[in-house]
Amino acid sequence: MGHAITSSKQSWQDGCDLVVLYQPSSHKLSVSPQQFQTKNNKLSELLKAASLVSKELGPLASHQFWRRSYQSGDFEGFSPHDLKDVNAFERQLDENVKAAMFRLEKGLLSPEDFSFKFLKLVETLDCFSSQKTEFLGMIIVGTSEIADALYDLIQTPQVRKRLDFLRPSKLRQFSSDGVLDRSKIYKRLDCRTTNLLIATNIAEDGLDFPPLTCVVRWDMLHNHMGYAHLKSHCRPLHHFIILAEISNIRHRRITHSLAKLDHTCHSWIRNSRSSWRTIPPPELLNLEAYGPCELTKDEFSTDSSQEDGQLIICDPVSGIKIGLPEVPLALYLYASLQKRNEASDEHPLFTYTEDEATITCTVNVYTGTSVQTFSSPKCHSKAEARILACYEACKELQQLLLLDSAHIPSLSTLLASEEVTSVPPESLAKDIGTRRYTKRASAFWKNSLDASLEVLYPTVLTIFGPASPDDKMSDNISTRYRPICVFTRLPLPKFLPFQVFIEQVSCTAHLKRFAKVSVTEQQLQALRAFSVGLLRCAANKPFACHLDETVCLLGPILPAWRNRLPEEDEGHPFPNINDLISWDEIARAMRKEERTIPLPKDTKFLKDCVVNAVIKDQGVEFTRRYLIQDVREDLSPLSHMSDNEVYAGYTNVEEYYSKNSRSYVQIRDMSQPLLEAVPFPSLLSHLDPPRCNGLPTELNMRYLIPELCQKSFVAADILWTGLILPSIFRRMDDIMVAMELNAKFFGNSIDISLLETALTASSATMSFDYERLEFLGDAFLKILASFHVFVMHPGRSEGSMHTIRQKIISNKVLLQASVQSGLTKFINSTPFIPRTWIPPGFYLQLPRSSNAGSNTTVGPENRPSSMAINMEEEDSDDAFELPQADASAATFTGEPDIQSGISSSHLSNYQKIRQELSTHWLGDKCVADTVESIIGAAYLTGGKEAALSAALRMNIPLSPIFAWSDFAKHMDIQSESTQHNLSASVLESIEEIVGVRFSKPYVLAQALTHVSASGNPGLTYERLEFLGDAVLDCLVISDIYKTHETLTPGEMSVLKSAMVSNTTLAAICMQIKLYQHLQFDSMVLGSQIEQYRTKLEEHQHREYTDAAAEGRQPGQYWLDIEPPKVLSDMIEAIFGAIVVSEDFDSLGSEVFYSKVIKPFLDKHISWSTICHHPTKLLLELLQSRSCREFMLPKQEDGPLTRCEVIYHNVILSSEVGFSSSEASRLASARALDALEGDPTFLDRICDCREVAERRRSAKRLKLDTKSTLE
Repeated sequence: MGHAITSSKQSWQDGCDLVVLYQPSSHKLSVSPQQFQTKNNKLSELLKAASLVSKELGPLASHQFWRRSYQSGDFEGFSPHDLKDVNAFERQLDENVKAAMFRLEKGLLSPEDFSFKFLKLVETLDCFSSQKTEFLGMIIVGTSEIADALYDLIQTPQVRKRLDFLRPSKLRQFSSDGVLDRSKIYKRLDCRTTNLLIATNIAEDGLDFPPLTCVVRWDMLHNHMGYAHLKSHCRPLHHFIILAEISNIRHRRITHSLAKLDHTCHSWIRNSRSSWRTIPPPELLNLEAYGPCELTKDEFSTDSSQEDGQLIICDPVSGIKIGLPEVPLALYLYASLQKRNEASDEHPLFTYTEDEATITCTVNVYTGTSVQTFSSPKCHSKAEARILACYEACKELQQLLLLDSAHIPSLSTLLASEEVTSVPPESLAKDIGTRRYTKRASAFWKNSLDASLEVLYPTVLTIFGPASPDDKMSDNISTRYRPICVFTRLPLPKFLPFQVFIEQVSCTAHLKRFAKVSVTEQQLQALRAFSVGLLRCAANKPFACHLDETVCLLGPILPAWRNRLPEEDEGHPFPNINDLISWDEIARAMRKEERTIPLPKDTKFLKDCVVNAVIKDQGVEFTRRYLIQDVREDLSPLSHMSDNEVYAGYTNVEEYYSKNSRSYVQIRDMSQPLLEAVPFPSLLSHLDPPRCNGLPTELNMRYLIPELCQKSFVAADILWTGLILPSIFRRMDDIMVAMELNAKFFGNSIDISLLETALTASSATMSFDYERLEFLGDAFLKILASFHVFVMHPGRSEGSMHTIRQKIISNKVLLQASVQSGLTKFINSTPFIPRTWIPPGFYLQLPRSSNAGSNTTVGPENRPSSMAINMEEEDSDDAFELPQADASAATFTGEPDIQSGISSSHLSNYQKIRQELSTHWLGDKCVADTVESIIGAAYLTGGKEAALSAALRMNIPLSPIFAWSDFAKHMDIQSESTQHNLSASVLESIEEIVGVRFSKPYVLAQALTHVSASGNPGLTYERLEFLGDAVLDCLVISDIYKTHETLTPGEMSVLKSAMVSNTTLAAICMQIKLYQHLQFDSMVLGSQIEQYRTKLEEHQHREYTDAAAEGRQPGQYWLDIEPPKVLSDMIEAIFGAIVVSEDFDSLGSEVFYSKVIKPFLDKHISWSTICHHPTKLLLELLQSRSCREFMLPKQEDGPLTRCEVIYHNVILSSEVGFSSSEASRLASARALDALEGDPTFLDRICDCREVAERRRSAKRLKLDTKSTLE
């Protein structure tokens, strides 16, 4: 794929794949489509299309497009205001076209009139003029607008004069020209009446085309299968041509990936034309190289597959839509991920049935249990039949819950209608620290609105207690929380079990999907009434919804199925839900007399009535709800409760209610028993252990008078689960947002649990956050940047390489990359506050101001009260009528409905809530840390290639590196003759020490060479030491991450610092006797190494002796000895030499680490041996107070080193030692002693926390003010 087309005409004897490079177009409309204020969608689309045509083909093509739109009547019905804008737009085009026509009359094809891309296409096609009799070609474009415009340009006299051998035709889509016209085009190609077809992606897999001699891809490929389809159309000796933009990273990455396709892929392509029956090799289905499309806000991109009238498959979670050209790829992806058996292998993927005039295609798909078939309608071509069969299969598989975002190819990361960045680029250069960004909401609920309510997809929520069988709470949880079914219009994705906290104990939420169900109108009304009643009872808020905007309904599961939900079986992967739903409980929500009922007077019936019941002590809807513990026959309303602080100030219980109840009525029976009850808790976050309180205790015990109480139709075990629903929905939304990001940005290449963790900041107060992943990702990003700098800057010194690397990994660079890619909206940084939660598709019935009347239903467009669900209103005796929304009501947009027109007190509160829900504040470091944590998640999921791909997709500047093998390709190693000689004995000795064979011994020689032994600084170990430092850091951090799962990032950092410090590496260098092979020419250095060796051996002997006597492992005997830095540099340089010698593969460095480094570290360093280090304890103490005014400066004092601990300009301690580490350890210990003697010292001196908070508040106020003014 690396050949280039020459400009001279020539006869090509052999076919080949070619990449034709073109300069990016400079043609831009002087009036951007965004400047037009029209609300006419049709006009807006025309303006965008004209902009696209102008960019792709030039101003002349845009002018022709505009004229063609006039002639076809596209402007009929526009308002005068719209036409005014159109005329202004057209006048600017006319000025350019007049000059263009003058140049064309002279026969000039000028870059002023045509894009460089079109001129390069003309130049390319001109090369086939010598083969005009045999030429049969096709140009594949991305949109119908480009197809029409390109056809018109080729038909212009000036172009036809140069390309006189071409007889072009165009093919836009299946339904545009009609089936008969399409068949005619096939016949015209076959008989050579037409020898050049300009077609959209709909023709990409046209099985009916005759063999082609040339295929040109106008737009860059979306996937490898597009390449395979087009190649299959060609003759054995053909030309496959891709137009690629110069310096476009994505285009280069894709063409490089195509060049790497192996013999298996090309063999499948050659054999696939006749049948297309087998599943393609995995390499052809790999979308990794394509990554995100670089679309900007003012660009317009539409595939012909997604035009009006076309069939679409949409993933509800990610919102990714694919049309007919892409459904075969989706089916291939699905088929390739299924486990196949012998029976399925007997069925080809596609079979065709032909009669006299039509063709039918049948798709045979293995669904995990059996082979299912899906057939197309009768068609006039194999291509059409095959695509429609794939569409039917994908549609049905999606309804069977078998096809999800993992099988739907993402054609772009950012849609043209989306904001690429919510922050002006120029503001990123300012050191603000904290910025406000748009917050992403789950797209699932909004995407569900288009689906029908005739079929619902059930998902059952079940709460399980702790896994320990000895824990009594496990049984209590299963008894207290009854499963609830969540009905949605579209199938929810598959959720792995996740953690929730009940009474600060970790429990597990399971979401099990069931087969789709058909529901009647009556069942829908009943489900809606039950859902509204349950949510109003759980939240004590006036939630309401309209059936046409309902995206989520709730239903209780029968108590008998509490702990034994049906399992999947071989014949039915998703069981039926019909027999599990408690329809009797749901029906009670429809009957007014059963929504709330008074309690019976008879004590026996009373005891039965309050079992598993929700009791209210007042005759209003929104009041406290109680769980009955006992019926106290020994107590009555006249009893005095002196031992209960609630009732202690009253003569009896009756007096308490008469003075405190809003709906109190005179009690008739003073001898009735009392109900001993505890209140149900309010909504709590069950996602964070500290905020999850337990059940009410005896201190909260209440005594209720049965005559004043009412029983809710909602059972207690359902209400308990309802109280957890806000936390469950928040977690579901977070997971679905991560799924959307994974599908759009990363091609589903990252484990979703790790990605969700990577997106969660500590400020979200979840039970997990990104900090550990960020620690790992930071180390891997350091490797990527180090490798990139090493190979791209071969002549730079170590110091300058550090500077260049910082330009790749600095927080500022990562911030810019994150904002430009749109990543910031997916970060989860805000804590979950249940009181602000509004269920999807619901809204609040808030009271209007006094002059508008009370208890009026309001919505985003001031909904009329007749549209509300008011649980207290009068209705018929037989059923609870739920009125339908009218056409004027505002539709659900996927965001909570916060209404306008309400009282001022409510308005300000809910405006604030809406702002909090739709935006969030993120610190610059938080954004940068998220980028690093995502890299860490990708590394854990798929290794180094996945992590590199994730970094590239987030716009981290690593060009021209697109794959790991590119590091070796760009490596500029000096020739072997210029290196130092390395004897065979030294080479053998080093290989024995490290356990690795060096394929490039001269690189090892460089790693052993000190600057004193070389006249050329570039031939010493310094550059390799720069490389090896990053490699060793990553190996150590990866080991710590996997071995110490409970350590915090701060603790991991302390442990890592101890393991890779210069003193530790120097001790290892001496231990393995690597220092003996150092090439140097300095007596001073030799003397320093010998002195260090002597001291080290003494300390080692003493430590080993003490450890044996005390029965413990030896510790860090080297800490108090300052080593020559060259010894630690040697270890790092060896790692660098191994990596370079193995073409940047990590296997050799992992062997060296596992064989030599890790055993030494495990023997001498552990968390228990360093967790009480004085310096660590001092730093943790000061950092816990957010103090920034402290330092530990060191300075040499003769042969000793002095270290001071300075705290807010106060010297706490000053000590000397034989090394800097010894001095800092002694000074820190003395400072801790001083602080222990004066416990109030820190409080009196340090005000860093208060100062930082004041600065943050002032900064936010300033930004809020600026945003309001703007």
